[in-house]
Order: sequence, then C-alpha cells, then structure tokens
Amino acid sequence: MPYTLVNKNSTPLVNFPLGISLNFQQAQVFESISSTNNNQQALNNLKNLLLTKIGERVGQPTYGSNLLYILFEPNLNDFKDNIKELITTPVSYWLPYININDIIITTSKDNPDLQHEIEIKIDFDVDNFIFNTLTINYDSDGTITAI
Repeated sequence: MPYTLVNKNSTPLVNFPLGISLNFQQAQVFESISSTNNNQQALNNLKNLLLTKIGERVGQPTYGSNLLYILFEPNLNDFKDNIKELITTPVSYWLPYININDIIITTSKDNPDLQHEIEIKIDFDVDNFIFNTLTINYDSDGTITAI
C-alpha cells in the first residue's frame, strides 16, 4: 500500500518516489514512480521479478524466476503448464499483493499469424482493486519484450 506523508494540518505533502521504472528517463537514469501510481509500480515489480533469473540478484539469490530458461526450450510436452507454474510460484512468494487472474500463452503453432514465437498475457490485479495486463513476447532470435 502507498503512504502519503501528512503534516500537522492534515494536508498531504508532495508525493515521494515509491520505486523506479524499468524505462530510462534519459541516458542511464531510471524514471522514478511516485506514491500515487501503484499500478505502474506493481507492473514494474512484476516485470522485474519475471525477467530476473534466480541467482542473478546480489543479496537475494532466490529472487526471480526461471521463466527465461524455459522460453528457450519450447518443445516440452507440458510447456504451457510449466510457464504458468514458473510465473505463479515466485509471484505468490515475492509479490503477494498481486493476484494473477489469468495467464494466456499463445505460441506460433497455436496461431500462425502471431508476430512472435511465444506470447504470454498475464491478467492481474493489485489487492482486488487495480486491474492490469502484462504481455511478454518471445521472438525466435531470442528477443524478449515485456509490455
């Protein structure tokens, strides 16, 4: 939950940065997210968690997911079920305030007109209040984008 600093007269003060965006504001400077934009912060936290490999983060070796590893091995029999598990397990542990409502996985075999090799759409909400969708696209050249 965000917090707003209040002075003695109960007038809200200026919003303070809550976190950082994964987008660069200018060369090598992350854009900060203010306390009034929880939806954007939750989306960035989800992107950060799913695109971080387990063991990659210094000081928190269990943070992240193995989603990037499985995307490079799409010929598994239970491929879609594995992806769902690799998303839901770390989210429930690291981001318990995010409720995943649906995960839709589409491959180029499912839809030949798909512009990407794999498309993962994650519909989620924050504390049953703010609804959003994260789309992760994987291309055959190894490019991964999260929108």
